[in-house]
Amino acid sequence: MIENTPAPSEIIDEALRSYPLEPAPASIYQKVMKQVGVQRSIPKFKLSWLDYALSGFVAMMAGLVLFLWQTSAISPHWSVKLANHLFWIRQNIRFTLRQFQPQVPVEIIIIGLVSLLFGLIFFTRRRAPLVRITP
Repeated sequence: MIENTPAPSEIIDEALRSYPLEPAPASIYQKVMKQVGVQRSIPKFKLSWLDYALSGFVAMMAGLVLFLWQTSAISPHWSVKLANHLFWIRQNIRFTLRQFQPQVPVEIIIIGLVSLLFGLIFFTRRRAPLVRITP
C-alpha cells in the first residue's frame, strides 16, 4: 500500500512559505549602496589580446588599402589591362597544369586536405567568451 506522503521538495517549499520573515538589519542600506558603487566602477568584461590584435590588423589593412588606392595612378583603361592580365594568368595556369598533368590530382588532393585541416583548426576553435568580472 502506497501512502500519500509529500515529496521532500514540497515539504521544504511549504516550510519556506510559512516561515516568518525577519526584518532587515538597519545597516543593510549602507552596505548595499557601497556594493553598488563598487560594482559600477569595475568593467563588465575584459578583452583578450586576440581582440586587440584582430582589430589592429583590420585597421592596418584598411589603412593600407586606402593608402594604395590613393597613391596608385588609375589609368582610364584599367579594366582592359586587368582583363588582359587575368587572361595571361589563366593561360599560364593551363600551361602549367598540362605540363604536370600526372601529378595534378595528387597535388590538388594534398592542397585540399591541408586547406581542410587549416579550416578545421582555425575556424572551429572556441574563443573564450567575454568573462564577467565579479568582485
